Amino acid sequence: MSACKKSFPAILASLGLIVSLAALSGCGGNGESASTSNQPTTAAEVRTAERIATVESPGEFVVQSLALPVGGASQYLVYLPKGFRTSGPGMSDMRGRLWPMVVYLHGSSPDGSPKTMEQLRGDGINYYIEHGGQDFPAIVVSPLEASYFHDEAFVDAVIRDAQAKYPVDRSRVSLAGFSLGGLGAYPVALAFPHRFSAVLAAGGGFTDDLFFGPQAITEYGNGLRHLQNTPFHVVHGDADMNVPVAVADNAVKALRNAEVTVTYDRMPGVDHLGSTNYAFNAESLGALIKQRGERLDDETNHIHHADRLVGRYEFASTSGSPQVLHLSVDTQGRLIVENETFATTTAYYPIGDDRYVSNSMFYRMVRNADGRMSCMYWIGTFWGAPIYTDAEHAATCGYGPQN
Repeated sequence: MSACKKSFPAILASLGLIVSLAALSGCGGNGESASTSNQPTTAAEVRTAERIATVESPGEFVVQSLALPVGGASQYLVYLPKGFRTSGPGMSDMRGRLWPMVVYLHGSSPDGSPKTMEQLRGDGINYYIEHGGQDFPAIVVSPLEASYFHDEAFVDAVIRDAQAKYPVDRSRVSLAGFSLGGLGAYPVALAFPHRFSAVLAAGGGFTDDLFFGPQAITEYGNGLRHLQNTPFHVVHGDADMNVPVAVADNAVKALRNAEVTVTYDRMPGVDHLGSTNYAFNAESLGALIKQRGERLDDETNHIHHADRLVGRYEFASTSGSPQVLHLSVDTQGRLIVENETFATTTAYYPIGDDRYVSNSMFYRMVRNADGRMSCMYWIGTFWGAPIYTDAEHAATCGYGPQN
């Protein structure tokens, strides 16, 4: 299902473009008792499974795995709420209930290495549940990434797997994240713009100091407008030394400019870890799972004139070395870029206007007059540092915002 990982983060790191992301710690905050006012929805029909035994759980964490890894990752952590009744394989709720589900994107480990399952249990919303929030009335699914950034394809696979195994109310599937996960919540939401009933992003935002000027809004095109039916709750402390509050300020500015509904808690004197106390508590999480989406689906956006993109490209890298790329569009509507030179394959999710997200990064494509790709660049500190540059048409890409 997924394309292989991943040449761009390594290229960007070598260019010095990834800024202080290793400092995005994935610790959680203190919890409060969760409200029990959000009761699960009763459904007339719930997928049944073979009834071997009946067990009522007081609220517990279990580890699940995908049948096939995606991008090297396969495991995810699941919290089953108090009162959840299981019936053997399939984990159907024998009371005929459908439960809201929160998809939680974790923060990074302190040293920037892949998170462990033990660390994931102490991260953000999971920390809250284990330290006072055991009555939280929702299924919580936390994908455990195998690399540093959150991979949209892996998150997608985890959601599909959890929905097949558990009785999920698909009108109440929300997305939350802290730190690196707060950064990843935006591209994941954009990759599937009609999937989530609400988004809660804490301690994250659009990366680095690009987003101080009004030109930053135009770099995203109209992609953010696809989220107009998805309310956002953004939480950030203005004393955050790991992720400057400006990245949240500018994310909120961009969302509001696109007419997305945003509640912004900009907390005075609160540091990076402290923001979890305001994001993951009974009040904010209760409001998150109350949100109900209409006609939610897991479809991606369509690529404009995809037929003009597919084919073989011969490129010169920024150092002048030749590269060969093959572009195609798969059945999910993703742009698949196969680098023949380095034997890598990367999937890009279209968000509109020739903008894409991939592995929590934002990209913009520039086309030639014939509609084929001239270059694609990461929207980052150094405007348009080219990832791909067509040797014949390099002058049409250049640096700076593209018109």
